[in-house]
Amino acid sequence: MIRKVLLHPLVVWGCRLLVAAVLIFAALQKIWMPLEFARLIREYHLLPDQVLNLVAVILPWLEIVCGLCFLSGLWLRGTAVLLSSLNAIFVIAIAYRAWLIMSSTGVGFFDLSYDCGCGFGVVYIPTKILENLLLAGVGLIILFAQGKVNAKDTR
Repeated sequence: MIRKVLLHPLVVWGCRLLVAAVLIFAALQKIWMPLEFARLIREYHLLPDQVLNLVAVILPWLEIVCGLCFLSGLWLRGTAVLLSSLNAIFVIAIAYRAWLIMSSTGVGFFDLSYDCGCGFGVVYIPTKILENLLLAGVGLIILFAQGKVNAKDTR
């Protein structure tokens, strides 16, 4: 029953519109400030300095392309896989940075806020992790809905 509701074409279309809006808005916030975005990425201590600027320039444009794909319906399966994968990586990165901050400051997880680099400024970290998990889940809904459509086409 839940699967049927989640994979309903109107639900999937709504998910695509919502995710497209979030991706495009977030990307536009980062595109205009690539050095600030690179600085925020550096604070995660996960990437070598040699690739920080490249990631800071490419990632927002990738978000815009993904948002446009969700709006247009082009390459939905690949875009959905990419969305889910990136958000899973972001959850791990945010949790790791949260752990680093908690270890050095003693601030508790449920009291933690910082600018994670998502384009929405300072965010409450438990909520941000939940948002990214939901985005990853929405990507899976879109992916499975596309698989359902493709399965019907082959009958």
